[in-house]
Amino acid sequence: MPSNYSSLTVTWYDETGGYATSANITSDVKSIPLFTDTGTGEVNQARIVLRALDGKYIVSGNKIDVYDRIQIACTDLGGNTYDRTFEVIDIIPSQGKGEGTLLTLDCMGIEYHTQHIHVTKPYYFENAYNVIDDLGDMYEENN
Repeated sequence: MPSNYSSLTVTWYDETGGYATSANITSDVKSIPLFTDTGTGEVNQARIVLRALDGKYIVSGNKIDVYDRIQIACTDLGGNTYDRTFEVIDIIPSQGKGEGTLLTLDCMGIEYHTQHIHVTKPYYFENAYNVIDDLGDMYEENN
């Protein structure tokens, strides 16, 4: 456990089972070089490095895939708590002589889904006002 936390729990949730399947993976966390709590409308991010000895999390055991979710819950030495859930966006396996097999998970906060607008209508000859007005109308219809 990092020295600047009094407690840390990292939990994996499997997307294929509707996030009902979960496992505590804290013991395999090598480091968490990045996790944010912006609170400013920006999407939170996390990068988690796991020990993946003998292909654990890659080809055996709880295999972590894109769109799985990772929850980080921790308390720092000042008593402040952090509890965020992230979605796995990219998976980077690596192997080194000194470190063995590692799995780096690049994650985005699940709120990033709310910042996508999926539109298939072409706007080749429209001005900006008409495009935004139309997007707003589509949003309200789906809201």
